[in-house]
Amino acid sequence: MIDPVVDSDSHGSVAASAASAPAPRPVKPFRGWMQALLWPFAVVLPLVAIGVELGTRICAETLFDPLPTPLHVVLVVVVPLANLAALLLLRRASSPWPPSARTWRLVRFANGLALGVALYYALVFAPLVPISVLAIVAYGLGLLSLSPLLAVISGLGLWRAMQTRAPVRSRAVAWGLLASFLVLLGIAVPPLVTHFALRRFVEGNVEQRTAAVKLLRALGNRELLLRSCYVHRGELADLGSVLLGAHNISPEVAREVYYRVTGDPFNSVPPPRLPHDGMRLEERWDFEQGGTVVGAVLKEVSLTGSRLDGSLDADAALGYLEWTLELRNDTGIGREARAVLALPPGGVVTRATLWIDGSEQEAVFGSRGATRAAYESVVRASRDPLLVTTAGVDHVLVQCFPVPAGGTMKVRLGITTPLLVESAGRARLMLPHFVERNFTVPPELRHSVWVDAEDGLAVLDQEPDASAAQVALVSERSAAASTVRGALDDRALARRSIVAERRPEVRTTWANDPREPAFDVVASLEPVAARRVGRVAVVLDGSRALADEAAGLRQVLVEAPGAQTRTIVLAGDEVAEIRAEDVKKGRFAGGTDNVAALVRAWDEVASDPDAMVVWVHGPQPVVIGRADELAQRCARRPAGPRLVTLAAEPGPNRVLDELDGCGWVTVAARRGPPGEDLRALLAGGAPSGAALEPRLRRVAAGSEREGAEKTSVHLVKLWARGEAARLAGAADARSGGGAASDVAVRYGLVTPWSGAVVLETQQQYEQAGLMPDAPDDVPTIPEPSTVVLLVVVATLLLIVAARRRASQRAALRESMSPWRGAAF
Repeated sequence: MIDPVVDSDSHGSVAASAASAPAPRPVKPFRGWMQALLWPFAVVLPLVAIGVELGTRICAETLFDPLPTPLHVVLVVVVPLANLAALLLLRRASSPWPPSARTWRLVRFANGLALGVALYYALVFAPLVPISVLAIVAYGLGLLSLSPLLAVISGLGLWRAMQTRAPVRSRAVAWGLLASFLVLLGIAVPPLVTHFALRRFVEGNVEQRTAAVKLLRALGNRELLLRSCYVHRGELADLGSVLLGAHNISPEVAREVYYRVTGDPFNSVPPPRLPHDGMRLEERWDFEQGGTVVGAVLKEVSLTGSRLDGSLDADAALGYLEWTLELRNDTGIGREARAVLALPPGGVVTRATLWIDGSEQEAVFGSRGATRAAYESVVRASRDPLLVTTAGVDHVLVQCFPVPAGGTMKVRLGITTPLLVESAGRARLMLPHFVERNFTVPPELRHSVWVDAEDGLAVLDQEPDASAAQVALVSERSAAASTVRGALDDRALARRSIVAERRPEVRTTWANDPREPAFDVVASLEPVAARRVGRVAVVLDGSRALADEAAGLRQVLVEAPGAQTRTIVLAGDEVAEIRAEDVKKGRFAGGTDNVAALVRAWDEVASDPDAMVVWVHGPQPVVIGRADELAQRCARRPAGPRLVTLAAEPGPNRVLDELDGCGWVTVAARRGPPGEDLRALLAGGAPSGAALEPRLRRVAAGSEREGAEKTSVHLVKLWARGEAARLAGAADARSGGGAASDVAVRYGLVTPWSGAVVLETQQQYEQAGLMPDAPDDVPTIPEPSTVVLLVVVATLLLIVAARRRASQRAALRESMSPWRGAAF
């Protein structure tokens, strides 16, 4: 046997290498008493605190929300899970199968991440530490708010234990701390920027307020902005709002900021989760109750039923609609429901009904001040009133209180409206719709629409790309009438119109005045004279609502004659005159002040009696500028220039609310894309889009009936509305306003000078100085039960008549039987 030859130099080098390599560090066993302390404070208590907060929202309900987003939840859940992984790792460290170096690095990284998150929440809850210590003794709940601090101490203990027991050195803990810092910074910056900018908006000058809005558009937290619109002064939202002083900002200011940042009314989007959404939901007070502001959306009040019934007389260019709404309240206290409705152009509310204890109660019409005073007094007494008043041009505010706790309330509005006669053989009906409301409309709810007319009806869509779900109306024709019926979602209701065929030869209709039978109201359809268009100023709302319409508007403004578009004013963050070529999508963002631009444009053309200001705008939920400057111009220059408003999107318009009753303000009908409607206005077309317009006159009864078609007394209602407006525009403002109110009340109209209210008892009417009057014999839309009853009664009468005729014929045959026998 030959011994192997070993190179002495090689042997020496191997030995030297083995001697120089670092020996693995000895791993010490993890002490049992340390595990006994760490398990409850590092794992169990954080899990219990997270579960209690997610299940009860106790901290969010009383102080601030520590878990406002899903990312916050994920981060806090990492803390007990990382501590659990560290404890299991330390237990395996001294076992025969120790963990790998990669496992050590991963768990230590998680330990650093958990330490950073726990340290952040320990700082957030630091002001509560003294109270929490006392709460441990008193209630035992203080441990929950102390859990972040205890998690920091436990995390440091685990870090120390892994530092001394890890077989190799690693910087994984430092990387974990850095990762937690970056993530927390990323989610903390938008709320902090939001609170800082809100404070700057309140305290700064005009330039600083504009800069704050731009900062919020770029980096602000819009969910936090929306919550600020609902949370009232002094209610804490989070720690950042307290540190930066933003918790004392009023919701009115927050609502203005939300509009200027997003371009949307705050109550046009679903309400956010609020600090008091859980245990104390029923204790939250509706601060706008009984007032004239729609205000915040009450998630617990919802629309559960909506039906729109209508009857058209296209020959008379006349229609009547009844909109029945049913509301439900899912809380334990009564709530007020408020909504602003857009009426068809020129429409007027002529009937209001409230169901009380299952029976219909008709509204009483009175002066605007008297009806509101009566409503507010009864609201304070928690009774059952309904109030309907105007809220701008062709808009009404509907208020009803209380929607009973856990119950429903049902109301109905009757709307008399002219039709837009676009040609001798065609008239159009625009459907009423919600502008804003303080109750929710479930996505699955559909408005049931049923409109009848003697002539053919067709459905027109203002959006050619509307989905089949939105265009859910069908047109039917029978021997008796033509019908359009179906169901529309809430968005589609504002974008649909119905066209009715009419007899072109019918140009004159009449109806007798039920209040003064010695008079008739005669309507003569006359061609709309093309009004000379002098200087034109086009005011473009610089808010986001017009961004998608920029291309169409630019094309129309570029093609229009230069003399007609001499001035184009953009109401952006700063008011500026621009060229038609500069109308681009990038110029429209957020929500902007339009009052200053309107004043500037009106003053620009005020010297021309034929001048016109065309205002193309989106929703205006807040008045940012001084609307009284426009109101003053209306009072001092009642002849104009005209202001024609064209809404690109439906929504509230507080500027028009301030101009309610102004004679030179006209709301243009939205019949198609805003660009095409603007083109028609610049060409001198009527704002309504009508080719024929009725001229209403009151004459002696019977004097002009020959050759005219008789129609319903709704024609008299429209005449009375025009007469009230004429009287209100009289030179003597005091006598004009009183006379306008008298006419509106006498004929049962809701106008800027009158309202409609339903009270519960006769005594309440007497205390308010309102006397129920005998209703006019105005045709209404019958209830389905009434229709069924009429059909049954008619059927029974036919059966009785048939049997009577049969018995008479039998008696006649019996009397003639002897002669019949002889004859044959």
